[in-house]
Amino acid sequence: MALSKQIRPFFFACLLTVLGTIYYLSQEPQDGPLLLNLTTHGRLPTTGDPCPPTAAKPYPERPPKIQIIAIWSQLNAKAIYLPHFLASVGANPSIDVLFIKFDKYGADRASKAACAAPMAAEYANVRELCLSVNEYWDLHADFLCYHWACTDGDRARVVQKLHERMGGDRVNSYFRPFRADVFAKWINPDTKIWGWCDMDLVFGSFERAFPWDIAYDFDMLIGYWPSPGADDVLLYMKGHLSFFRHSPEVTRQFLTFPNFRTQHAFLTLPWIETDAEEAEYSHFALLQTNLTFLQFDAMVPTRFHLTAGGGAGGTYGLFNDGQWEFAALGAQTDPAARLLFSDLMDEHARGWVPRATFSDAGHEREVHLRGGEFAHFVWFDRKFAVDYLSAFTDDPDVYIGARYVMRRAPGGRVVERFEPEPDAKIIVPPLEGPSIDYGHWDHWNRPYLHEMLYNHFQNEKYAPWWALPERPLREEEVLFVDKDDGAQAWDRQWRVFFDAADAHPAAASSSVTPQ
Repeated sequence: MALSKQIRPFFFACLLTVLGTIYYLSQEPQDGPLLLNLTTHGRLPTTGDPCPPTAAKPYPERPPKIQIIAIWSQLNAKAIYLPHFLASVGANPSIDVLFIKFDKYGADRASKAACAAPMAAEYANVRELCLSVNEYWDLHADFLCYHWACTDGDRARVVQKLHERMGGDRVNSYFRPFRADVFAKWINPDTKIWGWCDMDLVFGSFERAFPWDIAYDFDMLIGYWPSPGADDVLLYMKGHLSFFRHSPEVTRQFLTFPNFRTQHAFLTLPWIETDAEEAEYSHFALLQTNLTFLQFDAMVPTRFHLTAGGGAGGTYGLFNDGQWEFAALGAQTDPAARLLFSDLMDEHARGWVPRATFSDAGHEREVHLRGGEFAHFVWFDRKFAVDYLSAFTDDPDVYIGARYVMRRAPGGRVVERFEPEPDAKIIVPPLEGPSIDYGHWDHWNRPYLHEMLYNHFQNEKYAPWWALPERPLREEEVLFVDKDDGAQAWDRQWRVFFDAADAHPAAASSSVTPQ
């Protein structure tokens, strides 16, 4: 029976799509792809597809408050932090993580089922996606060539260049600002905030530690660490965790970065460094675009930190302004000390109530961003360092509060703001008993807990003692970390069930006999 004139174009469009897909798959090497679903591979743009997939949408029906995109391309090492990262995502239902397993090093080629095996099936807000090397770079080429209007020959050259440069992209930095666009198919278009992250993190409570009331006012949200008293402050997008407004305008401004303005520039200009998001991209976004931004305290900066398991959870820096010897606090040896820390965190979580990030007691002054003048240590080319000199060095009473730096209006002035912290500091009281001597303990040098958004195992994972429990923390369990010397985990009876000192550094055991 002849096809009607109305449906004939759609029939042939679908037929060509199917034949093209079959041809594409026939060209894949024998070692890939690891996992491919015909409804998850295609070319931009995806709107107006004459042959739409019948499968369910590949993104959450309800947009998460934050969509995070993480790329996993581990090389021949057991990442003992990964179960703790995934569990901390699961404890935060307001976020969703697209966990992209990218076989960058060919580590799973011996077992094609390895990538498809779920790593986080118990967490509804972790979605796993397997991509071969070809699929991964094809998605990048789709995004770039859509904006450059590539011919077939142009696209082939772009794909070739992507593969050539892959070896220098040590931590998948080259295209971080574009992740939400490259992987747009798996992101609810109504999502307001997206971010990237590494997996050597443990999230605390997004509910309590993220500035929700002002977050939607900025194009970029940059986590920092508490820096009271610092007079020269570095600003940069953290490679391990940064957030952005989910907006075409933000993407458009990043596409004005010199290497992405045209296809010719991409192919011929000197290429960026491996830490580009913290160096070149940060310098460009902060000094050469109109993007608004907020830098806020988010990361645990202290030698000692604690993370509580379960839904209420939370991660806390243990600040030690008085430079106490923490053996005196007794957490490693004394159940009473462990009970004290557990109770303080539990009481804080149960008693927490939302409050405005900015109060009437805050103080603001304008500051001026500088490029290439930061006088302290940086791990990338100094010419890309962006900093400012604090405007509050003459006001020590203000200078010790929570610091924020922001540009509220596109192209507008940059201001530094300090807020008092009446509820953020949880003072650790002295313990009674002859085994603990606090010496000259007084009001001004007492240790205190400060709840933060996340901890980054940046230094710990390279320490000789490095070990963590094999399983994630359960409700009311606590992980206590001393970055220099080790870690312990306590159960709900405050007994130590894991001690890094008793575990092999490469593969920690969680079966330590309770004490």
